[in-house]
Amino acid sequence: MREDYEKHQVHLSLDVPESYRASGFIYVLSNEAMPGVYKIGMTKNEPESRAKEISSSTGVPSPFKVLAAYHSMNPRADEKLIHEAFDDCRISANREFFSLSDGKQIDDALHEIGCLVGPERRADCADIADSNVFISFSNEREINLTEELYEQGIGGYVGDLTSIRNYLIRIGMRHVKDIITHHHASIVINQDKSISLVKSSGTQMWEAHHEQQCSEG
Repeated sequence: MREDYEKHQVHLSLDVPESYRASGFIYVLSNEAMPGVYKIGMTKNEPESRAKEISSSTGVPSPFKVLAAYHSMNPRADEKLIHEAFDDCRISANREFFSLSDGKQIDDALHEIGCLVGPERRADCADIADSNVFISFSNEREINLTEELYEQGIGGYVGDLTSIRNYLIRIGMRHVKDIITHHHASIVINQDKSISLVKSSGTQMWEAHHEQQCSEG
């Protein structure tokens, strides 16, 4: 088992792939003509394209710019969730503009959106790993367990397939827990289905602090 542990490289930093796409984005737009006011919405296209559309249709003298964009598996539902979370800051019930006046307020809002929705497209996986054990950039079909048992050379079965599936899931979860515990890291499923491990920013800070304390005796 130890040999299996050691084959995984642990990364201290790992970018979200530029080519990764979920089902869409939750975006936050800013405009220098509207200081302290931000548009928060959803799009299934590129956020920059949406910003350009809004800039050409609102008549605001300055163009809207993408302050942040978050990968979303369900953009419409996530947009509703975010609008409800920031309802106290909403300027008008029928518009997607929110008043977040100071730097800390917008920084806190961006952090909260990331926690509720998913990774910011320029995020470091080490930061995402602070609150997630699994990070997947792969889109795969669900395994046909009957076919997979034969393809892996395991063989057939008789009885309840759900019980067999649950057993395999439990075995897999125990193995994954051992890997995570051994490396103090989260598991990243890459776009090519390969596996990487990334140590969270919080864990790195704790380990650095602990190492400093030990060196100081």
